[in-house]
Amino acid sequence: MSNSFSDNLTLYQNQNPEMIAHMPESFQMMIRIQQEAEAEFKAIVADIEAGRTTLEAVKVARGLA
Repeated sequence: MSNSFSDNLTLYQNQNPEMIAHMPESFQMMIRIQQEAEAEFKAIVADIEAGRTTLEAVKVARGLA
């Protein structure tokens, strides 16, 4: 995903939820997926920073290493 596309989603995430409700359902779904991905990323980073896991362990758990 390009940075400008991601920036656009972040821009819309910060808008009024009422305005987003009037957007096409597919666009609303993209925003929800982006929000879930960002929340999961932040949780992983927090776990790594707190020493509860390592980046290598996360990679192995996701089948990336």
